[in-house]
Amino acid sequence: MSAGDALAALLAERFGDAFRDRRAELAREFRTEPPLRYGGWHAVRYLCLHHTAGPTTGYNATYEGIWNLHVKRMGWSGPGYGTFVYPDGRVDVGVGPERITWGVWGRYAEVYNVCTPGNYTRDTPSAVQLNAIYVVLCALDDLYGGAGRPWRGHRELTLPGHGTACPGALLKHLESMRRLGAVTPRPARYAA
Repeated sequence: MSAGDALAALLAERFGDAFRDRRAELAREFRTEPPLRYGGWHAVRYLCLHHTAGPTTGYNATYEGIWNLHVKRMGWSGPGYGTFVYPDGRVDVGVGPERITWGVWGRYAEVYNVCTPGNYTRDTPSAVQLNAIYVVLCALDDLYGGAGRPWRGHRELTLPGHGTACPGALLKHLESMRRLGAVTPRPARYAA
């Protein structure tokens, strides 16, 4: 079983009908599949959180819109993000951790990227959205044996000359949940 299959199984268990494994569908639709990560999924050192810095509705706030932007308009071999969390708590996986996503310039091989639509330098995410992101990150922790990988925001992982405010205040909210001991569904399904 690939790391992508294992992640999909964990998320399907926790989100039920709010989860979609879109790896084959999106690779077929956009006629591309991101390259395998050198060293496999164990090479991932960080789980990186992103926001789109745009609206929370419309085509550009969907995983298809992200794939279209990154693959068709920018010419990348895949999207910047492996997992996409919608404001209503739905979750799509389009790229498993065994493959490279292009979310942090120059650190592609060591980062698995999770994104949500919105601009959290100025807006506040909903409780449902925060909980869904938290559950996704905790599922990734479980995939990596419970110890997980450090959670970082895009701005924390950028190399010099590539600064960003991404993901705004999202990580602060999630770190508070983690510090306060928010219960992680293990293995109960997430219910919005």
